[in-house]
Amino acid sequence: MPRQFMYNAAMPKRRLTFLFSLALFTGSLLVFWVQPMLAKRVLPLLGGAPAVWTTAQVFFQLLLLAGYLYAHGLSRRLAPRGQAAVHLALLALACAWLWLPRTDPAPPATTDPVFWQLAFLARAIGLPFLALAAGAPLLQDWFSRTGHRRARDPFFLYAASNLGSMAGLLGYILVIEPALGLEGQRRAWAAGFGLLALLAALCALTLPPGRTRAPAGGEPPEASSPAPTFRRRARWVFLSFVPSSLMLGVTAYLATDIASIPLLWTAPLLLYLLTFVIAFGRRASAAPGAPGIAARALRMTVLILLFVWLAGIRDPVWLVLLLALAGFFAVALAVHLRLAGDRPGRDHLTGFYLWLAMGGALGGLFNSLLAPRIFSGVTEYPLVILLSLLAVPLDASRNAPGNSGRWRRAAVDLAFALALFALARLLATALPAAVPFRTRVLLAVALPLVLAYLASQRPRRYALALAAVWLAVLLTPGDEGTLLFRRRNFFGTLRVTADAGGLFHRFYHGTTLHGLQFTTPGRRDEPLAYYHRLGPCGAVMARHEQVPAGNRVAVVGLGIGATLAYARPDEEWTVYEIDPEVVRVARDGPWFSHWRRSPARSVRPVIGDARLGLQRAAPGGFSLIILDAFSSDSVPVHLLTREAMRLYLSRLAPGGLIAANISSWSMDLGKVMAGLAADAGLACINWRDDRALPPSPATLGKYPSSWVVLARRAEDLGGLAFDPRWKRLRPLPGVRVWTDSHSDILGVLNWR
Repeated sequence: MPRQFMYNAAMPKRRLTFLFSLALFTGSLLVFWVQPMLAKRVLPLLGGAPAVWTTAQVFFQLLLLAGYLYAHGLSRRLAPRGQAAVHLALLALACAWLWLPRTDPAPPATTDPVFWQLAFLARAIGLPFLALAAGAPLLQDWFSRTGHRRARDPFFLYAASNLGSMAGLLGYILVIEPALGLEGQRRAWAAGFGLLALLAALCALTLPPGRTRAPAGGEPPEASSPAPTFRRRARWVFLSFVPSSLMLGVTAYLATDIASIPLLWTAPLLLYLLTFVIAFGRRASAAPGAPGIAARALRMTVLILLFVWLAGIRDPVWLVLLLALAGFFAVALAVHLRLAGDRPGRDHLTGFYLWLAMGGALGGLFNSLLAPRIFSGVTEYPLVILLSLLAVPLDASRNAPGNSGRWRRAAVDLAFALALFALARLLATALPAAVPFRTRVLLAVALPLVLAYLASQRPRRYALALAAVWLAVLLTPGDEGTLLFRRRNFFGTLRVTADAGGLFHRFYHGTTLHGLQFTTPGRRDEPLAYYHRLGPCGAVMARHEQVPAGNRVAVVGLGIGATLAYARPDEEWTVYEIDPEVVRVARDGPWFSHWRRSPARSVRPVIGDARLGLQRAAPGGFSLIILDAFSSDSVPVHLLTREAMRLYLSRLAPGGLIAANISSWSMDLGKVMAGLAADAGLACINWRDDRALPPSPATLGKYPSSWVVLARRAEDLGGLAFDPRWKRLRPLPGVRVWTDSHSDILGVLNWR
């Protein structure tokens, strides 16, 4: 055994600090490297659904809790060297686990995607991640026993741990994902895990014999601090629950309306970790005014976030992203500063981390499992924004417990909230119905929110007031009309509405319209919205009728089935749809009839991810492939990659066409399709002047849209190649071709 690593009270302190910091940094780097890596691996199997990342976060939070529980049990039951023996044995077993052969099975259509994904991740990384999760509290507890001058307060190592977490996330996005495929990433991660096991062994060699903690820096032994009360532990759980839930709420927004990719998954997580680094760092601890400053920033941040949410503001994209991420950072920092200020002595270190992990896991469970079952909309995001006000009291002296005046204050709080509710409702209903919903909301909530802010020094009154304004907006009829159906599941929120005049039924996925149909019997067969006969979709289908390439059509993404209205009696259509609920709405519900009234000889649904379904289709069998898969406004990225395009072409008949709906408010997908077409040597054209058609009875129900058509040869495009409305797309310099390993979302965002 090397003498310099054996326990010695006179061991160089810098070397000891460096060793433990390096081990914690490495462990956390691996923890947050593996999360996007495995989520990216499972994403194509579940159709690119944004809930994949949320479910993955829940899995890792639950294993983090299990790891902290394991570390807490070891620290309470075994002497330090006994702990080391058990933990090193676990690391050795985990190393063997990593090299077991595995395959990625497709999820069965009848299985709940949440529980299938949890089982998938458990098989892939369960035991190694458990060992990693236990490392952070265990190594900090070992450091607190070394006699180092900073051993009395080892929480500074938590900042080093979170820096490693941030390095893991940034390294994955900037270096690992672009440079390595998934198999190369897995092998590199396994090698890093072996390095961590070695560092943990070196840390174990510094442990003193026996159970007694070595005095810190030659000082007399520290007296044990009293055990935390139940109320204090519950506060720790609540304070860790709020940022965890809010992080997943922000992530769900980004992934739903922009794209479900690691880059946008990790932005909120990076900010979340950064708040931990700041809150548990030495400078924050030495600045007694920091929590108060953060608390004052919190009250304004909550107001801004709620205003953006209530008003439904979605553009410009850069401003909405900035407000969402900056607002989340301000809230998480304020809460974590309070949490860091309430940390216990070092003898309760592992228990403290255990309660933190429990709060984080509860936040994940609430967002991914409970909220989709109790809320029909994404209610958890604004709800937790309001809860954050209770997590950080802004003026404790005004909210001191006691019987004197408690009921009077509660009555005043409630009366103030009811008054603002009545004011917001009055302002909303006083405006004419012809005023757009967003304008009505802006005018209705502006004054009530300003009045609510006057009570911001009292957290409960402020939270109740904001909740009252939120409720008033929920009760205000929107532009979408009468709600006929709402359902929320793993793949998002579905809604069917009827307009005020009873002329249309509309189908929404998330915040985006996905289909429109006339309610009058004589016009129910007309394809509308993005599929109107006078729009680019109608032009594509007219060209398809002239192509003698076969009578089989594939549609990726169903919506209400509007494209089925173009089918011919001799054709067989195959619809690939990831969400069974969408099929039930389009085929079985009373609101839409394109599927039931389609002229096609047969319409066959294939439930599951389109790429997996197309892999089972016969090569060269489809004369037309329509790509129309959206999750709210985002396109599943794995359907727009080089590998996906190769699959489409292998299933396309000679002379056939690929038509893609790229109507996205958040991204310029034409750049992506141009790069894919050039990479595959295809002819590619894009309709760009769809908005030029003047309003008329013939264009009623038509929505502006943008479509791309790809063919192996320019002559396969027929008359579309000479139509001045269709422009030839050419790849732009600096925009990389998307692949399964890398996608440049920032390069195609509409920063308007």
